[in-house]
Amino acid sequence: MAGLIWGCLAVAAPAAPPEVLSAPDLVNHPDRWPASVTLQRDYKFTNGPVAHQGDKVRVIQFDGTHVTLLTSGNIRFSVTPEECGFLDAANQAWAALTPAQRAVDPASISADLSLWPPRVALTTPVNCSFGALPAGTEMGLVSVSIKGPVIAWPNSPNRLTVNFGMTDLLARAQQAVLLDPDKRPSRIAAALQPLLVDADGKPYHDDHLDDKKFFAFYFGANWCAPCHAFSPGFVKFLDATMPQHPELAVVLMSNDPLLAQTLTYMRDEKMPFPAVSQKDLLQSSLLSSYAAKMIPHLIIVDRFGRVLATSDDASGNRSDPMDTVAALGKMLAAPTVQM
Repeated sequence: MAGLIWGCLAVAAPAAPPEVLSAPDLVNHPDRWPASVTLQRDYKFTNGPVAHQGDKVRVIQFDGTHVTLLTSGNIRFSVTPEECGFLDAANQAWAALTPAQRAVDPASISADLSLWPPRVALTTPVNCSFGALPAGTEMGLVSVSIKGPVIAWPNSPNRLTVNFGMTDLLARAQQAVLLDPDKRPSRIAAALQPLLVDADGKPYHDDHLDDKKFFAFYFGANWCAPCHAFSPGFVKFLDATMPQHPELAVVLMSNDPLLAQTLTYMRDEKMPFPAVSQKDLLQSSLLSSYAAKMIPHLIIVDRFGRVLATSDDASGNRSDPMDTVAALGKMLAAPTVQM
């Protein structure tokens, strides 16, 4: 039996990244593709433009036999790896990476939110039913799966799943992995900082927001009677807790259509924390992704956005928000979170 278990473990262990890449090592591995390659000959396209020998072109895809490329004029075409020095360029880029950077791939990124930057830049133009965007456009990163990043379409609630080769996510993750996890930028702080307002409606700034370990998002509204029933107990807990726990940030995610209504609610309940207006909340694909169908709703996330506790799991399973308050109290009491 022991031998069988060991055999299963051996099969499940991931193979170490190769020291030198061969063509098969690049199939389904966008993390190992070079960002660009150099053409080995001229190419003339049917509509007139020409790509010249020596031109640097962006790599979009590799299927094992052909490399899909994009010219500076946004012309896509496919060539063999030999026609663009694909393998040599891949090995040159690979040699410059550390072992930790070589371990960054779609699977590891999708599993580690600390590697997700708040925003990514398009490396190719995008044209879809939502509209068209040029390469270089910065977009909010909503989530990542092994299929690719989910990005937020600017100024809309729409989201789009794209291939890894269409954004600079991999390059940003390869830089982030060089930092200790505690030193990696907080996605949540980056999303919150420009949106926060105090009870007077003035911009709220916290110089230590990026250092927070826990974020409590309270989705509520002045028009909501159950919210008024919940907030006094929540505020009482925070008044007693927050002075001893600078690692905690709390934010009201407003469901009031008017900012004035939000501010009235904050002042009446003496909330010791800032808010994000409903208008700004709806514009933030990351922050709005934590909303539930019903309020009051309390959700606790870490600095990278991992859900630690929630009063609504988005599948119809709701609990008393005060249960989430109790869970937050236990997290803060754990010795590992003391600053």
